[in-house]
Amino acid sequence: MITNKPLADSVKLDEIDLSFPGDVLGLVVSITSDGKVSHVMVQHPIGTYDSGYVEDAHEYRFKSRRSEGGTVEGNASSRRVKTNTMTFSFDVEFAATVK
Repeated sequence: MITNKPLADSVKLDEIDLSFPGDVLGLVVSITSDGKVSHVMVQHPIGTYDSGYVEDAHEYRFKSRRSEGGTVEGNASSRRVKTNTMTFSFDVEFAATVK
């Protein structure tokens, strides 16, 4: 998850796709245990996108790099995704804590 500002402590990460705070912009990329993208959510000033559950979706990619216990590092990216309200793509390098 990448956001434009910190999330409140009360935000439940396991329910983030159902309760993403309205005043926060962000990208949520869910990864399966075998390293595949299973869900994408984007909250943007002009709209919200929720991919729903995806299986072997070719428009999203995830590449992990070796990291220390409790963290994951890598790259998440997408092809261009077009909806009726917006068009977006992402290419993000990250280092994140695993919860």
